[in-house]
Amino acid sequence: MNRSGSFFKRLFILFIAVIAIYFLTIVSFQVAFGTQTPFMVVVSNSMYPTLKINDIIIVKNVPIDDIQVGDIIVFKSPLNPQTPIVHRVINIIEDVGGSKIFITKGDNNPTPDPWTVSEDLILGKVIYVVPQIGVIPKILNAYPTLKYALAALIIAIIIVSEYIDYVKSRNEEIGIDEEPEETLEGGETEV
Repeated sequence: MNRSGSFFKRLFILFIAVIAIYFLTIVSFQVAFGTQTPFMVVVSNSMYPTLKINDIIIVKNVPIDDIQVGDIIVFKSPLNPQTPIVHRVINIIEDVGGSKIFITKGDNNPTPDPWTVSEDLILGKVIYVVPQIGVIPKILNAYPTLKYALAALIIAIIIVSEYIDYVKSRNEEIGIDEEPEETLEGGETEV
């Protein structure tokens, strides 16, 4: 049996498993929370003191009728749909067609937002906050070299760990004892 081929085969299977687990985890969170972005990092003080910069918020897609006054929602900015905004619902109005229109305000802002939020702009409702942990992805995104170095370090650790396991199993197969023999006085060895 080609031992180096066996090592690379194990490494390849591990690599595929890690990638599969990564993507399955992302998809699982997206499905479980019903949104493409179940985790977001707070980037402004508009919701201070409820939400602080670098808090991670967990967002869940909920039926429109489940959103109430006082809930914190995430929605696409009516001025720039690429930008998500996290503000509190302060009023809900029904238009003539029965659709809901949301009036929002940042807790730290003196006045309500200058726009209304229609149902189609809502991304979800904030269901949980993890304080200050968002600094980690912000640092990794600010310093891409650090992100790649960290990924390379993790990959190196996995490869070295797999190689050590491979060598141990190979030594067991061919009967090499890993524990060194102790030498007694006079050159005799103890078994």
